[in-house]
Amino acid sequence: DLASEGGAGQVKLTWTPATRLSLWSEARNQLWSRGSNFNSGDYLGLGGSYKVTPKVSLEARHLRVTPTGEAEPYSLTNLGVRSELAAGTQAWGSYQIAGGIDGPSNAAILGLNHRLNLGPSWTMNTLFERRQGVQQAPLGDAVTALPFARQEENYWSGSLGLEFIPQDSPYRLAARQEIRRGDLQSNQLFTLTGDVSFNASLALLSRQEFIQTERELGGQTLKGQQLWSLWGMAFRPAATDAVNA
Repeated sequence: DLASEGGAGQVKLTWTPATRLSLWSEARNQLWSRGSNFNSGDYLGLGGSYKVTPKVSLEARHLRVTPTGEAEPYSLTNLGVRSELAAGTQAWGSYQIAGGIDGPSNAAILGLNHRLNLGPSWTMNTLFERRQGVQQAPLGDAVTALPFARQEENYWSGSLGLEFIPQDSPYRLAARQEIRRGDLQSNQLFTLTGDVSFNASLALLSRQEFIQTERELGGQTLKGQQLWSLWGMAFRPAATDAVNA
């Protein structure tokens, strides 16, 4: 039986003692679970972010994890840097270290995100991210997937998005295509979103999403598709913030 489910409570407190410095503490406690495949647990953590310059930030995060079952506690540490290369372009990199897990479990992540204005109404977004385990880290080590731990894998991911937001118009539209290729699972995602404002307080919202997946399990390739459609009405009175529906 592969079915499993669970629930947990999580809290995070953030303190900004200076303009350039942010500190936080976080904790998670599993409340209930069902099924042998629900691999999760509790953790306590500390983190911080420091702006070296207005365009460069250093980030650090450390967690102490207590898994469910008979697994031994372990620690997760993430050290990273985030930089604004130019207007609309961000790059980031991080190194992840796991302690107390059998075998090497470290990994490096690099990413690049670019936002380009194509005119008064059109904007293009591109994103690329690559994760690579170092020291031949086993794929089964759940290093960075909290709060719900799962198998981590080497992967690359790229996406392209377009936004159409005409000035002084009551409507807008956005579309995004993403491709992810991993050692265990590969996905293709297409998303289309939009909204139309009837007046300053009432709008129609829509989101359409199509996902195609390929997953390696027990020497077999499992394929699946999912189509998801959402339509809604938003009532947000412009004259007051006491009521939203």
